Amino acid sequence: MSIATDPTLPPLPGPNLLADVSLRTPRRQSSSAGVLVILVMVGCGMVVGGLIGRASKSSTADLDRAQGFAAASGILLALPMVLVLHELGHVVGGLAAGFRFNLFVVGPLKVVREADRIRARLNTNLSIAGGLAGCSPTGSGDHRRGMILMIASGPIASLLGAAAGLLGAGATGGFAPGASGWSAALGMALGAFGLGSLAVGLMTLIPGRTSGFMTDGARLIGLLRKGPEADREAAVIGLIAESASGIRPRDWDPGLVSRAVSVPDGSLLDAVAEQLAYTSALDRGDLPLARDRLVRSLSLADRLPPSVRPAIELEAATFEAAIRADAPASRRWLDRAGNPGGLVPRHLRPVAEAALAVAEGRFDDAPPFIEAARDALSRSNDPGSIPFVGDRLDDLARRCHPLALPDDPEPEVAGSP
Repeated sequence: MSIATDPTLPPLPGPNLLADVSLRTPRRQSSSAGVLVILVMVGCGMVVGGLIGRASKSSTADLDRAQGFAAASGILLALPMVLVLHELGHVVGGLAAGFRFNLFVVGPLKVVREADRIRARLNTNLSIAGGLAGCSPTGSGDHRRGMILMIASGPIASLLGAAAGLLGAGATGGFAPGASGWSAALGMALGAFGLGSLAVGLMTLIPGRTSGFMTDGARLIGLLRKGPEADREAAVIGLIAESASGIRPRDWDPGLVSRAVSVPDGSLLDAVAEQLAYTSALDRGDLPLARDRLVRSLSLADRLPPSVRPAIELEAATFEAAIRADAPASRRWLDRAGNPGGLVPRHLRPVAEAALAVAEGRFDDAPPFIEAARDALSRSNDPGSIPFVGDRLDDLARRCHPLALPDDPEPEVAGSP
């Protein structure tokens, strides 16, 4: 079996031409939501700082060195624990909905699913260090209620943590004038935790975007409302669930794919839907449609969070090399993507490198990239993508020995048995 290729397809528009792509749609204006989020963040920070400052003035004078160190350490520890609680809330909500755990990130800690194992890794991507968690639905059906539960559980956990922290601070007298000793130290730490949790809980409920991701409030509104946009989001969730269940892209429900791209509004969700539709078309061997979906995905790439944006650029590099045999165009996209980390699947870069090596006739350079891609693919947390990408790697491996390839004037479509 060989993957379908078509060097006669028009080239993908270069990065500097994407603004002129006719398929591109206007971006929704969300500046007001962004400003509101920033104002809330600043306001909550001022409240937290002011209350802790007043508590410090009233109590630190009566703390000895050990108690003062304990108070300062408690406050510093409370701040990351605020983020841990919020993201754990999402995980617990996702597991309660029957979803499969995929990711938990806070600061330098990253816990990620790799195939069937859960591993702890070092997070080096600052754009997601503020906290991120994800669980994916599996199987068919309407997963909207489960998604609502998972998303709402983060703010709920934060607000419950705020109540517990502030009640604990009140019980110890930590914020009361004249408080002293170990009760003051503990109260200050609990108060910082409570106020920080309150700030995070309220901030994440405001519709907007942070680090490219929609806030919990924005996602909840999208899931709760009715109409075409809500139907589109349900379809995207359904496609993700099918892939998480091990269904490869060519076998995804065509109705879900059509519904996923039914609202071309230039939003973040629109960008995700186009990526899914591209993958499905490519795996079915519909190269003209796959190219059109990829062009639109690239035109919407700036809607994607920076931590995942290079994934579509690496896909463009692979498409140009493996499908169109255009090595210079592939090289431009590969250079643009760089060597990403974060949330970009680890197999994408070596797949693109292998495809480029084959397109340039460097057949001895491709096998190490192919093996690196296979190794990364074996740890993928997306079961549906594994056979699809595996077929692409098998084809690239065969192309490394062009003289041994049989004549195949009518290559089979991508992913066919």
